[in-house]
Amino acid sequence: MSSASIDRQSPRTLPDASRSGRLTGFTPSIDPLRVLRRHWLWIALSAVFGAVLGTASFFVFGKVYQLYSAQVMFEVMPGLANSKDMGNVDTTTDELIFRIAQTETYMLTSRVVLEAAVKKPEIKQTEW
Repeated sequence: MSSASIDRQSPRTLPDASRSGRLTGFTPSIDPLRVLRRHWLWIALSAVFGAVLGTASFFVFGKVYQLYSAQVMFEVMPGLANSKDMGNVDTTTDELIFRIAQTETYMLTSRVVLEAAVKKPEIKQTEW
């Protein structure tokens, strides 16, 4: 065994402020006005660039973006007033025809009917 001398340092003592739980000088403070004053040019240029890019995108996508629409024409045939009738309902007035057409359009474009149509394999294999 060698007898080397080991220098043991005394433990460092913390300042009074850190012993009490308050650490001074360790919390960064960010002044928003100083940040704005320092970076005002970049903020303004970014806002202008974003406005120009947004406006250009609006007009480009207005020309290029694809919008789909469809038109359907169907014939309104007279129906039965109730299940026991033998004849047809009189559909000679325009108001009645319009009401029947609106009802049929609403029923055909309802979510239930459209979901059922999309689930059919024939619809999925449609080529345009």
